[in-house]
Amino acid sequence: MSKGKKFIFILADLFFLTILIPILWDYFNYMNFRWELMPSSEIPYIGNHLSQYIFISSSILGALLLICLLILIFYPKTYQEVLLDDKTGNLTLKVSAIEGLVREIVSNNGYIRNPKINVTLYQAKIKIDVKGEIIPRVEIVEKTKEIEQEIKESIQNFFGINYDLKLKIKVSSLAENKSSTSRRVE
Repeated sequence: MSKGKKFIFILADLFFLTILIPILWDYFNYMNFRWELMPSSEIPYIGNHLSQYIFISSSILGALLLICLLILIFYPKTYQEVLLDDKTGNLTLKVSAIEGLVREIVSNNGYIRNPKINVTLYQAKIKIDVKGEIIPRVEIVEKTKEIEQEIKESIQNFFGINYDLKLKIKVSSLAENKSSTSRRVE
């Protein structure tokens, strides 16, 4: 886990604990244990402000949970396959088929080495991410645009898909040129 994620999780945990511990403190006396605690409002220095803090932080937490719920409700459903209907019959297209076609196109162009391809299918949209090392050549931007256009045309022509196609090519690094002119030392 990265340091940033760990830091965010620790802050969220501390935030939840500062809400939960005073609530537990106050409701401890209602459990009929043999000994009792003083109410949290009587704790020195923070007792007067604790009820305001719990109210405000609970309101913020409730709003965040409501926003998360709305995001979960309206998040688009992803599919592993898409059904293509035609007058002559049906065809089920899987994610792996699209990945294979994109991998073939990228490897035939020879501009991107070690491509990692991620395809996400939505109801009426296909999202394709291609990541890899680009071989240093001239006009890199134009070459990636050519690859994008070729992938879009191939998917539309080969599979007959008229979906909205979102394609993103990310270059992770420049691939090193391996020179074959090195000499052996005798």
